[in-house]
Amino acid sequence: MRGKHRQTWTAGLLTALLVAVPCAAWWAAGTRAVERDAQSLVESAETGAARQAVRLAERLHGRLDGVLQHESGRPFFEYARRYQDPQLSCDCATWVESPLARGPADPLLWAHFEINRQGILSVPSVPAETGEDAGLGPVAIAQGEAAETLRQSVGALARAAWAGGRRGDDGIPQPTEARADAVLVSFGDESALVDPFRWHTVEIGGAPRLVALRTVKASSGSRIQGFVISEDAVVATLPAEPYPAQFRPSGAGLNGTSAPLGLAGADWELSLETGQVLVEASLQASQLRRGFLRRFLGGTAAAVLSAFFLVGLVAQSERTAGERSRFAASAAHELRTPLAGIRLYGEMLADGLGDPTRQQEYARQVASEADRLGRVVSNVLGYSNLERGRLAVKPERGDLVAVVTDTVDRLRTAVESQGATLHLEVADEIPAARFDEDAVRQALANLIDNAERYARSATDRRIEVAVAADGAHVCVSVSDHGPGIDRAQRKRLFRPFDRGSDPDAPGGLGLGLAIVAQFAKSQGGSIHYEESRDGGSRF
Repeated sequence: MRGKHRQTWTAGLLTALLVAVPCAAWWAAGTRAVERDAQSLVESAETGAARQAVRLAERLHGRLDGVLQHESGRPFFEYARRYQDPQLSCDCATWVESPLARGPADPLLWAHFEINRQGILSVPSVPAETGEDAGLGPVAIAQGEAAETLRQSVGALARAAWAGGRRGDDGIPQPTEARADAVLVSFGDESALVDPFRWHTVEIGGAPRLVALRTVKASSGSRIQGFVISEDAVVATLPAEPYPAQFRPSGAGLNGTSAPLGLAGADWELSLETGQVLVEASLQASQLRRGFLRRFLGGTAAAVLSAFFLVGLVAQSERTAGERSRFAASAAHELRTPLAGIRLYGEMLADGLGDPTRQQEYARQVASEADRLGRVVSNVLGYSNLERGRLAVKPERGDLVAVVTDTVDRLRTAVESQGATLHLEVADEIPAARFDEDAVRQALANLIDNAERYARSATDRRIEVAVAADGAHVCVSVSDHGPGIDRAQRKRLFRPFDRGSDPDAPGGLGLGLAIVAQFAKSQGGSIHYEESRDGGSRF
């Protein structure tokens, strides 16, 4: 007895080691993989924001450059609300209204303006005469408010336009010499040197604004002309999701990912707020960690329970003889394969062997072998209950077709992953039947598993499940196109542990068909084997 107990304890210790080593390796490899995935989520959010910022900045740069080019081609005299038609040179020339009198046509523009040499600012869309704007509606009101704000910033605008120029008696900066790229423009009897527009950052109304300025040096006097970009309108043209955008001067202290616009003369950038996206990425990373922890604890618990069951089965097998000895030998052989796989991949993960980039695959192999080990243990426990008379079923009237259909659908993925196909055929007018749902599911699963394993060498890998009426009864059949079963073995098909003498047959304990037969009998039914019409087996 002491020797048997010593063997049992030794088996338990070895099983514990076989469970502990792959579980530790699974934990190490799994945590590294989860942390990589979690970090990848955060980095992906940051990278996506950076790429989005660059794309939007390039698009916005092109849009602003188009506005600058268009406004640079605008005649300088259009900055007056009214002007004499330059195409007529007689004294009878009529006055025409400037296109700017109706307000900026481009939605990105906040206002046009002009500052004369005396520092007086005018906006072409705001009438100079009192009361003239009474019927112009919201546009005139908005442009009037813009004009008031701009008048408070005349000095800043003049300094930006005439940087380096001297100041007059009134403190207003005076024009410098014309730039080399100025264009000579004739307007009636008047000619003027017009500089191209250039970008500037000017504080207007207490906030930095993107402004384009040019100087006009005419015989009637020098002046500054310009237009202001509306930051709100710029942001409105950009997508709000998933990164809200801000259009600000560079270095404005905003959080997020920024991309410079590359505007000559004005250092502005497009900033994307990434806070919410990063928070969501962090939450997803936490969910990954928690999910792995649940899987690991569940898998470890299952492995530990399986180890305890195995130790108990080994101890029981030591006290039996004859048929139980054959069962112990078969069980040891069947369990050795998944345990060997667990140990192999566990040692590879623990010792850093193999391809480092395939560590997740090795970890999945450990889990797959553990599942296989669980299926073996499940059959062993099923037969143990059968042998002890604990295999109790409760047949009840129900929808047998629905149970068979659902079972086939659940098994389809596993069967197809082995290269086989699973087909279901249901006849019309199936009579009602009394059955135990769990028993039907397990019996059908065993038959489909046998069909897949024993017909792997067949050219036709179809597995066909059929439900048909058989008088007042219902017949559920599982057929394959494999080599079939030798006649000498058919009488012993449903005996426990009897697997025939074919050395090339798939491994197993020889319990599946015995359990199926007992399930059928306990529900008032039966099971038998016959050859398929086109070869193979049909149960």
